[in-house]
Amino acid sequence: MASMCAVIACANLRRHIGAAAPVHEFRCLSTCFGRVIHVSRLCCLILLAVSVSPSLLAGQPGGGFGFPHPNFTGASGAMTPQQFVTVFDAAMHNPNSYRVWINSGTDIRKLNPNGVYLKHLNARTLDPTYDSVGDHPDYNYVHTNHPEWILHDANGNTVSMGGATEECLDFGNPAYLDWVFGTWFPQQYFDSTDSSVALTYYLHDNGNFLRQYINCAANDSVCQRYNTDSGVQSAFKTLFDKFHQYYPTKRIVISTGLLSYLAPADQLPWMEDVLSHADGMFDECLENEHCYWNGQPNSGKREALDATLQLADWLAANGKYFFPNLGMGDGQQPTQVQINYGFAFFNLFRSGNKQFFSIVTKDSSGNWQPRTYPEQNLALGNATETRQQTSPNVYRRTFQNAIAYVNLSDGQVSIALPAGSWKNSLGQAVASPLLLPSFSGLTVYGSTSQPTPSPTPTATPKPSPTPTSSPTPTPSASPTPSPTASPSPSATATPTPTPSPTPTPTPTPQPTPGPSPTPTATPIVIVTPPPSPTPTSTPTPTPEQTPTPIPTPTPTPEPTLTATPSPTPTRIYRQGGKGRKKPKSPSPTPVAGVGL
Repeated sequence: MASMCAVIACANLRRHIGAAAPVHEFRCLSTCFGRVIHVSRLCCLILLAVSVSPSLLAGQPGGGFGFPHPNFTGASGAMTPQQFVTVFDAAMHNPNSYRVWINSGTDIRKLNPNGVYLKHLNARTLDPTYDSVGDHPDYNYVHTNHPEWILHDANGNTVSMGGATEECLDFGNPAYLDWVFGTWFPQQYFDSTDSSVALTYYLHDNGNFLRQYINCAANDSVCQRYNTDSGVQSAFKTLFDKFHQYYPTKRIVISTGLLSYLAPADQLPWMEDVLSHADGMFDECLENEHCYWNGQPNSGKREALDATLQLADWLAANGKYFFPNLGMGDGQQPTQVQINYGFAFFNLFRSGNKQFFSIVTKDSSGNWQPRTYPEQNLALGNATETRQQTSPNVYRRTFQNAIAYVNLSDGQVSIALPAGSWKNSLGQAVASPLLLPSFSGLTVYGSTSQPTPSPTPTATPKPSPTPTSSPTPTPSASPTPSPTASPSPSATATPTPTPSPTPTPTPTPQPTPGPSPTPTATPIVIVTPPPSPTPTSTPTPTPEQTPTPIPTPTPTPEPTLTATPSPTPTRIYRQGGKGRKKPKSPSPTPVAGVGL
């Protein structure tokens, strides 16, 4: 039977996904016997796990595909969760959506254990409007028990990252992080999959690694820390180190981005230093289109794009995840011309199986609805060269079955294609010379002819820098949350879904806020991390000593929720300057018989 399983192909697990209902019976073909046989459920489950493994997706040597905030509406022709995991290797969504999927038996983390499916998190700020949805720490608990964790300016006002109801925290404070990862995570933030599966993934928002501009009191050393670039960067490194201390088998990536007003040499050193403590990077942008800095001069756009190429090289060389998105920056679905440019730009740096190409696609109601597109099913083959700069700001990268061309210069360029017939992703013929406008690109397919390698290859990625030392204090005893901190399981409110937000772009390089979730049930458990080599004592205001923690969280049952999409993302911060706030994602709307 083992040899038969090795040659079995399950017909419903192909990348060409249609609108048919999910198949519950696996018909498997044995090439040894030349007949249809029925195999055990275990064998087919093994095949399912292999079929959706990101490293085995045919024709995509540089990684797979991702989608942010997928909605499974149950509408005719809409993609189901079971179909989603055979096509998309990465995703990001709010905790409330994961809970709904758990209750309907369609948690994509369980359907594809190999997927990089991120759950949104923001431990940098408090926000009472998001407290009930669960991705921000408990507002009432912090205000009641640890007001010293909240930043204040010289006038005693709380400090915001850009949202009207946000309050910035001393998020590099070891005592605060001990409470976040030792108490709030297992008791409120974690769902049953988080608690039962060793390897799960999280997206931390607000990845602005530069100083805040706060009018701090002269004697307020806590506030002053966040008024410096080094102070903010040190806080992030402490947060990531604490996360790994508590959860060494789990992964955390940060939502951040590159800047159009700094040369790569002026931003990559500190970006790489901070990212060396995290497991990867999520970006609302891929190239300039749909990005908040698209209105900057061409020279500024090139700074950010060049930095993106170099940072992508560094991330791949150091085993980090990279999940850039085309269309998420402004919430708009890209046109085919924009997809051509974005995919060609992605192909310039793709390497390994931890990089994911992502575009926003919508249904007729404006919900972010995942669907397949031609680029997913056209085999590039292995890369036969690193990206080449064939003339100033004009790039090429050749694969066995395709060539990616990108023009980042100020004018149109004419490119002579190699001998052979070439087509675009839609199957349309592409004639030589290829004319590419300024800031555009195209991947052409269909010929085995190869161009002559250029003598000016791009720089190879440099090795990971030695991370700047950041203290990794020993977790302090975790304070017991007040009774109001633990929401009881209850059905989520059910407003009608609204179309994706269309935020107003800002020319100043800036972080944007990120998605939000719904309340979580509270398993009463406290996690104790591995002992630190240099124990320190952190006093807590709790009058009673915390009882001995239970080592393995056992969450209480998930709330009973039956719903369709949480239709749109909420808000994500970008690097530099002020943030801008998007509307909060409404709770899913119940639809009989349909699960998210």
